[in-house]
Amino acid sequence: MNNLVSFEQQSLIHDTLEMLSTFSTEAVPRVSESDWDYLESGSDWYKVCSQGSIQSPISIDSSNTIKITSIGGPYYPFTFNYPGISLPGSFVDKTFSIQYPEGQADLCTLNGTTRKFQTTRVEFHAPAEHIVKGKQKALELHILHKEQVTGNLFILAMLFKLSTKHNQSIQDVIDGDQVEIGKIIGDRPDLYSYFGSSTYPPCAETVLWAICTETQSISFEQVKFFSSKWENNQAFARGHGNNRSVQPLNHRLVFNFS
Repeated sequence: MNNLVSFEQQSLIHDTLEMLSTFSTEAVPRVSESDWDYLESGSDWYKVCSQGSIQSPISIDSSNTIKITSIGGPYYPFTFNYPGISLPGSFVDKTFSIQYPEGQADLCTLNGTTRKFQTTRVEFHAPAEHIVKGKQKALELHILHKEQVTGNLFILAMLFKLSTKHNQSIQDVIDGDQVEIGKIIGDRPDLYSYFGSSTYPPCAETVLWAICTETQSISFEQVKFFSSKWENNQAFARGHGNNRSVQPLNHRLVFNFS
């Protein structure tokens, strides 16, 4: 096997590492829940939401992602540590959310140091927000992280498709039992990654996204738990869901870490 890496690939690796090493954000005030809704799936949101150039979610074509490798093999910059959650979740801020201060995601930087992102909460969107291979899944889980020193944001997402079988980890979420986020995500999930925004106002373009390439299964009854709040509720989202419609990619690169 030829492990030689072309100059162009080495340059891409360097640029990617540089972006991961140095990306920074500015704190953006949160918008009150009463000031926006999902009636138009986000198309009527204002300011950065309608004017930004790196908005989320996006549609991901796996054949057009860029696999990041290094000399000798794949490059994988993330390390995850997700202890079990014992706090029950609730429907707040137009989503089902669980407060989750115990977890951490580490990002290995270009200069060999480690950036540490502390988890803040876990939330769910039904149907899913990101589209992969042209198909929209039934549910999307977001693990939100914040870098304590800088305030930079990192969101790890997992997609779920409809199945005839229950997902035990999701059932634990529904039942309010001990939830093992680490078991849902795994130690080293294959990831798509890109730079984007939050998926609800103020739509701040301050987020490093990572979406697990593996899709897990979930039963219809379990999806119903997350969607029942707005299903057929014309006043919430015209009976659709708490997902923002996909946004233009605008020449952004989507990286593949596997």
